[in-house]
Amino acid sequence: MKLQSILIVSIFQLMFSFLFAQKYEKSYQQNINYKTNNNNGKDLNLNFACKYDAFLGEPLFSSRTKKISEGDFIVYNNQKYYRKDIGDKIFNQIEVGLINVSFDIYQGSRKITTVKLENEISVSFIPGSPDWDQLWPGVSEDNVKKIWKEGYTIKNAKLYNVKFTGFSALQNYLNKIESDKAKEIEDKKKAEEKEKEEQEKADKEQQLKEEEEAEKLIAENKKQEEEELERAKEAEREKAAAAEAERKRREEQERIRQEKINAYNNRIANQKKENNAIAAASAASSASVLYLLGGVIYNKMGLPGKDLYTGNNFHINFDFGYGVSAFPLSYNSVRTAVDYNGDEQTTEEETTVSAITVDLRLAFKVGYEVENGGGNIYGRFEPGFSPIFTDFNTSHGYGAEIFGGHKNIKLYGRYEMGTHSFSSNNWIDPEEIGEGGKSSTSYTQLRAGLKFSYYRNQRTAKRDHIILGIMENYFDENSADVFSFREEPGEPLINLNGNLPNYVASGFFFEWKRDHTHRLYLEVFSNYPSTGEIGGVSNDGSMFLQVGFSRSIEGFFGNN
Repeated sequence: MKLQSILIVSIFQLMFSFLFAQKYEKSYQQNINYKTNNNNGKDLNLNFACKYDAFLGEPLFSSRTKKISEGDFIVYNNQKYYRKDIGDKIFNQIEVGLINVSFDIYQGSRKITTVKLENEISVSFIPGSPDWDQLWPGVSEDNVKKIWKEGYTIKNAKLYNVKFTGFSALQNYLNKIESDKAKEIEDKKKAEEKEKEEQEKADKEQQLKEEEEAEKLIAENKKQEEEELERAKEAEREKAAAAEAERKRREEQERIRQEKINAYNNRIANQKKENNAIAAASAASSASVLYLLGGVIYNKMGLPGKDLYTGNNFHINFDFGYGVSAFPLSYNSVRTAVDYNGDEQTTEEETTVSAITVDLRLAFKVGYEVENGGGNIYGRFEPGFSPIFTDFNTSHGYGAEIFGGHKNIKLYGRYEMGTHSFSSNNWIDPEEIGEGGKSSTSYTQLRAGLKFSYYRNQRTAKRDHIILGIMENYFDENSADVFSFREEPGEPLINLNGNLPNYVASGFFFEWKRDHTHRLYLEVFSNYPSTGEIGGVSNDGSMFLQVGFSRSIEGFFGNN
């Protein structure tokens, strides 16, 4: 009976040990790169591995550190020696003599201790069975067992002491190189001394020969000097005559050059004066026509409307009036000038200007509106020209707008498609002989903002509307007939479109409208891409501005 009890207890102990070992076995390995830097040795790529286990209630630990690969040079006394230079035999004699490894024990994010292992170089695991209180430095036996049960991790394996052996072969190799170099210097010195003696002998013989020849040359040179003196006098006389002829030739050439320059400057000045006179007459004529047409457009503006807004109406609106556009335009300028010799030259250069036009904005809008919202579809055409006929505009657009919210303040959005078509030709400058530039850019525009609607007083039946917000134009390089971008702007103010095309321009808008009376608008892009007939892309942009004041004629129909 006693023997049976002992046997049962032993079986339970073995089962407990097996289960304990299965649960608390912990393996870890990590590749460690060792850089020798200025220390004697090689670069190494090592693999460190360790394993904790338990058997019959006692801890087991084994580890090994083996070399995976090594660098192709040796550092010795702060100098690098490559394998290809010193040979495999010497290179392979330098081996690792000592490697000390440390790693950290963590429980969760808390560091428990650092374990240090000495002389760790080996290709197979070196087993050990330390006591529980010696397993982890600074951690008691009870805490070790507790941490084993709760779980832990092994991290941060690194080397803290590496030493190499076998440098004697390399030192012998270096000593031999120094010895061979010293012998080479001595041999070279002897050869130089011998060469010097032979050269001195040859120099002495050459000196005697030269002295004999020098005596002969003295006589010949004296004769030549006399002949050359006579020739020099003759050359001086010829030179003086040539200088006088050259002076006269240059005076005549300068006279011709000044005549050509003066003729060009006079022609340009006269043409510029004539062009300025034509421009002044054109501006006066344009002002008269614009004034007369403006008198027709704005005559009796603001008279009481008949078809007023009642809170639930169909809406038709027609705007016409003046505006001003300033559009950035790039083109190849072809100019004439005279060079130093008075010859007329033609040069080409890239030029960016602002095409400024006075526009006649014609806009039509139809839609439906209630107190808390509404929408319209619209189209507009805004032909324009500069008063001196240098810039022209035939832009147009169409789209839809919606708004909703409180009757006095609503969210506002608009989608528009259209084309900005501008051209410019500085015909006033007579030195500009190019054809100017033109740009016809198709775009898609999104606007987002707020719309404020109110009655000025209780007696009026006309509402005032203020709309303001931000806008973005989207376009790509395929959206124009004559088109090449001069700028690629950065990030937009907002991403109204979601998927951005190649180019985006951001700006803001403001509009003040009074029913049956007028519409004042302002649209500004501070950094609009300059387009035109020039290829390539640059980082320069300019302002695109549109401002105007138009008469508004409209009617509200439906429920009264």
